[in-house]
Amino acid sequence: MFSKKSILHVFAASLAFMSASANGQSFLPDATVSDDSAVIKLSHKNFTAFIATHDLVLTEFYAPWDYHSKLLVNEYQGAAEGLQSQGYSSDDIAITQLNCNATEDDALLCTQLEVAFYPSLKIFKKHNVLKTPLYQGDRTAESIIPYMIAQSVSPVIVIEKEEGSDEHLQQLLLEATKPVVINFGFDVEMDQDGNITDNSINESFNQTFYNTAAQLSEQYTFISYPSAISSGLVLYPLPEVNVREEPNPENENEMLHIEDKKVRDPHIFSGDQERLVSERDAFTRWLKVSLLPYFADVKAQDFAGYMDTKLPLGYFFYSTQEEFEEYKDFFTELGKKYRGEINFVGLDVATFRGHVNMLGLKEQFPLFAVHNITNNMKYALPQLPDEVFQSLTEPLKLDTLRISHLVEDVANKRAEPISKSDEIPLSQDSNVYKLVGKTHDKFVFDKSKDVLVRYYAPWCAHSKRLTPIYEELADIYFSDNETWDKLLIAEVDATTNDIISYPVEGYPTIVLFPAGEEKNPILFKGPRTLEQLMEFVKNNGTYHIDAKAIQEANLNNDGANANVTEGNVAQENIEEQVQKVVHENVQEQVQVEEVVQEEVHEEVAQDPVQEDVTHDEL
Repeated sequence: MFSKKSILHVFAASLAFMSASANGQSFLPDATVSDDSAVIKLSHKNFTAFIATHDLVLTEFYAPWDYHSKLLVNEYQGAAEGLQSQGYSSDDIAITQLNCNATEDDALLCTQLEVAFYPSLKIFKKHNVLKTPLYQGDRTAESIIPYMIAQSVSPVIVIEKEEGSDEHLQQLLLEATKPVVINFGFDVEMDQDGNITDNSINESFNQTFYNTAAQLSEQYTFISYPSAISSGLVLYPLPEVNVREEPNPENENEMLHIEDKKVRDPHIFSGDQERLVSERDAFTRWLKVSLLPYFADVKAQDFAGYMDTKLPLGYFFYSTQEEFEEYKDFFTELGKKYRGEINFVGLDVATFRGHVNMLGLKEQFPLFAVHNITNNMKYALPQLPDEVFQSLTEPLKLDTLRISHLVEDVANKRAEPISKSDEIPLSQDSNVYKLVGKTHDKFVFDKSKDVLVRYYAPWCAHSKRLTPIYEELADIYFSDNETWDKLLIAEVDATTNDIISYPVEGYPTIVLFPAGEEKNPILFKGPRTLEQLMEFVKNNGTYHIDAKAIQEANLNNDGANANVTEGNVAQENIEEQVQKVVHENVQEQVQVEEVVQEEVHEEVAQDPVQEDVTHDEL
C-alpha cells in the first residue's frame, strides 16, 4: 500500500515534470544536430548543388521549436554515425538536415518541396528533387540504417537468360508482394545476317527504367530480363490468391488453410516506345494507370491512386445502385477506349454530394462531368432549368451519345469548359482590387496597365501570411498620383472562381500581366516579401514602376495625404469600369435568358403533351 504522503510526492513530481516540459521542453535536446555530428547541415544555399552531386540522400526537414523534431534528433544522429561505422560514407548514403525556419529562403524551399509537417524525412535518389518519397518507417536508428542500406543497392533485379531462368521468374511472380514490372527489351533493327544495327531505344529506355525503379521501388518490383522469347514492357498485378481448407493429416480436429496462387494476366505496353524516353512521366503514368480498373465505384480512400495519374477524371454521379448498374457497361467501354487519356469513376452522391457543388453543377442525378485535375477545368453537358427538372415525372436519363461526344472533345482538346464565378462586387474595400471569374480577363488583359494578380485560397496558410504584405504593396503604389492609372494590384479567390485563361495549380500564385500588346504573363517565383515583390514589378512591368522610390518620396513628404483626392478619382475611375462590366454581364444574362425562353416555347409548341415524355438530360 502507498501512503498518502508518498502519493503526494509522486503527484508533485509529476506536476514539476509537466511544468518543466511545458516551459521550453527543457528535458528535450535541441532539434538541430551538433556541429561534430555525422549529419550534414544543408540550407537553401547549397541544397540543390548537394542533391545534384549525391546519388542517395535522406534529408530531415525540421523546425527548431518542433517537439517531434527534438524527439528525433538523437536517433537521427545515431543513424548517420551507424552508417559511417558500417563503412558507408556520405558519398554512398548522405544523412542531412535542413532548418525550414532559418530564413525566408529556407521556408520557401520547404514549401516548394511540399514539406507538410515537421519533421519530414524525404529520400532523394539519382539527383531527383521532384516527387520524392517520404521515409515512413520507425524513427529510430535501428530502422533507418537498414532501410537506407536497402535503398543503396540496385533497385532492379536482373535475370540472365539461362537454364531455369523462366522458372525463376515464374516463382518471383507467384511470391510477389508488389506489382512486378518486367523489361524484356524492345524489338531492334537487324540486318539480314541477324546482327543488331540499331539498339538505341533499348539503350535509352534502360536508363529510364533504372531511374524510375530508383524512385518507385517501394511500390513496384522492377525486373530486367532480356529474353529471346518475349519482348517489350509488361506489368503484372499481384497474384490471385484462393484460400481453401484441408484437414490436417497430423491432427484430424484441425483444418489447414491452403493458399493457391495464380499469376494474373499482365498489362502489356502497346503505346509509342519513344514517348517512354522523351516524356519524363510517360513510364510512371503508364504504371499507375494500368493497375486502375477501366471503370469502378470509387470510395474516398481510392482517390489518391487516380489523382497520382494526373489524368482528367470522368465522374459518373449516381443516386441508386440501379443507376450505377444501368450505366456500368457504358462507362467501362469508355474507360477502355480512352485508357491513358481519361479515367472514369462512379461516385455515390450520398458520399460525394459536395463534389458536385465543387464542380459548380446542379444536383440533377444521374450526372456526368469531366474534371481536368491539373488545370482545374471542368466539362459537362448543359443541365435542365430548375423548374423543368422539378416538374419531371420520371427519373432523369443520361444521353450516352452526347456524353460520348463530350468525352471525345475533351480528349481532343476541343471541349469548352464550364466556369463558376462570384458576383461582381459593386465597391472595393481596399487598394487591392477584388476580381471574380466574370471580370478577370477584362482587367488583366487591359493593355494600358501592368496588372499584378494574387490567386489565393481563403483557407491556405501561405495565402493568409501574404495578405498584409500584399495590401501594403498596393497601398504604396496607390499613394502615387503618377502610377495609379498604370498599375493595378488585384487578387481573386481561385477556389470560388474558375479562371479559364490562366488556371493555377497552387496557392498563392502571383502573376504579372504586363501592359502592351503581345506581352505574356510572368509568374512570380521568389520569396514572398515586400522587397522581392517590388523588385519583381519594377523589373518585369512595362512601366518599370519603382515602389522604393515612391516610399522614399512619401517619407520626404512626411507621409502626407497628398494623394487622397487623386486616390478617390482613381477609385471612381475603377468603379466606373466595374459598373460597365456589371452592365455588360447583365445584358449578356438577359440575352441568354431570352434565348432559353424562346427554346422552351418552341419545345412546348412542338410537344404540348408533357406527361408521357421521358426527359433526357439537355
